[in-house]
Amino acid sequence: MQRAELFGPHDVRLVDIPPPECGPDDVIVHVQACGICGTDLGFVKAGGLDGQTGSPIALGHEFAGTLHAVGANVRDLPLGARVVVNPISGFNFIGNGGPEGAFAPLVAVRNIQAEPTIYPLPAKLPTEHAALVEPLAVAFHAVRQGGVTSASRVVVFGAGPIGLGTVLALVHRGAHDIVVIDPSRARRDIAQRLGAHVVSAPDATDLWDIVRSRHGEAPFYGMPMPATDVFIDCSGVGAVVQTVIAQARPGARLVLVGVCKGEVPLDLRLLMAKELQVVGSMGYPEGFGDVIDFLATTTVDVTAMISHRFPLSRIAEALETANNPAIAAKVLVLPEA
Repeated sequence: MQRAELFGPHDVRLVDIPPPECGPDDVIVHVQACGICGTDLGFVKAGGLDGQTGSPIALGHEFAGTLHAVGANVRDLPLGARVVVNPISGFNFIGNGGPEGAFAPLVAVRNIQAEPTIYPLPAKLPTEHAALVEPLAVAFHAVRQGGVTSASRVVVFGAGPIGLGTVLALVHRGAHDIVVIDPSRARRDIAQRLGAHVVSAPDATDLWDIVRSRHGEAPFYGMPMPATDVFIDCSGVGAVVQTVIAQARPGARLVLVGVCKGEVPLDLRLLMAKELQVVGSMGYPEGFGDVIDFLATTTVDVTAMISHRFPLSRIAEALETANNPAIAAKVLVLPEA
């Protein structure tokens, strides 16, 4: 079979490898859909997890499929069952430095009894939607970190896949005042389809007037600040963090889920004077169950998140498309297509 592997900066190749073998504590998943993550794009740019390593790296970790083989010690997981996989549990690190990657027809998932790893899918949950579970779990965790309630007024910076997932998580929480800021018109349109109430480009001259118009005002030493309760940065742009600290009302919370690549100078005196809460958010320690339940029951058309689908044979084109925010949201690779 063929699998996508990274050999260096912008050097992704389809490599012929033997199909994986199933050990007694393992399963083999027949991959039906695997999303391209911003992390994948970062790996491709750098040539590896943290720069070039000298050996190829298997890519792909946001995947769903069916059970192709089940180990002798594995219980309650029948062949053919539709599943989604937590790629980092059980020390698998699928597509994240481990030996397996899901841009391939088959992927081995080892030691699945060690911790929750395999999640069976409800019959009414489409497999393509199930491939969104991993990035949505990241977004759901960020919203939890923000302490968001149905009464919260929220601004989301960045409407890439995690930002769009954050909109869904906010809708799930019942938030009624969601503002999304992103330079891409296409992504802003998707954010509105998913439930954002107001969208804007970050370079709009009246950006903060727009936010105050939706969320109201709160004074800070006589200056009108937007009365936003929670800012969630999914952009990873340092200037966004600096701007939020300057604009946030006293007592607001800032959740950092986008990854800033460099050092970001902060006005700590202003942060202290406003008693702002800055909270990091990484991964999905709560697991996938809540997201699967949400996707199986929501009336929101989450298909809006999926902008493109490519067969594995066009992986290079898929990666190039995913790297273009003007046109792409979530890009799926379909190994059998």
